[in-house]
Amino acid sequence: MDIVIDEWIVHYIAEPDKRNTALGFLERLLAKCDCLVTMKGGGLDRKVFQMAEECAGCEVKSMKLAKWFMKVFRWNSDKFRVLEESEAAVLPSGLEKAWPQDDLFLLKATLSTGAPILTIDGGLKSVASETKEVVVRMLDEFIEEYDC
Repeated sequence: MDIVIDEWIVHYIAEPDKRNTALGFLERLLAKCDCLVTMKGGGLDRKVFQMAEECAGCEVKSMKLAKWFMKVFRWNSDKFRVLEESEAAVLPSGLEKAWPQDDLFLLKATLSTGAPILTIDGGLKSVASETKEVVVRMLDEFIEEYDC
């Protein structure tokens, strides 16, 4: 299964009190042979590389998890697919206008793959609830079902 995620994963890797949630999710994703999906140059793609550059200043456990994430996920095309703009679905104008501009990369990725968006952003969930084309799942609910 493909899963489109936003930047929460980067923040959860860096924050000691949320690290176990990130690790549990990623380990289960690895075991289930599922794949994370994002758009090249989108918010997640930028933050992942920023995290990799800045992890030298992180707490040791966060630094190790960030390096593991880069090795096992970001550089593994079976686990982390980065879509090019040329692969992106054309966005319906009404949907594009209603969607937060910072999150258009999520909309493009989900419409291109049919994958759900996994987020911690309640506002994004609210916007998506007004359309049938996009499925947005909240992290805490998803994790319960995902068996992390």
